[in-house]
Amino acid sequence: MPGNSGCPGKKAVLRARELAKRGADTIAFASCIQKGSPIGYPCPFAEKMKELIVKDLGDSIKVLDYTH
Repeated sequence: MPGNSGCPGKKAVLRARELAKRGADTIAFASCIQKGSPIGYPCPFAEKMKELIVKDLGDSIKVLDYTH
């Protein structure tokens, strides 16, 4: 679809910040990001995204590596 391409991880920190602002106490990465399920290809930037979110939000929120 036109206009729907690109990496959704570019806004990961902003989205995590918004979730925390709205009261979330836990953020879970989709399984496809960390584990590559079901396509078998994990995101090469998954750890960096997690690192940036944890750095930005600190201990105020729990970050899970995958949903299932």
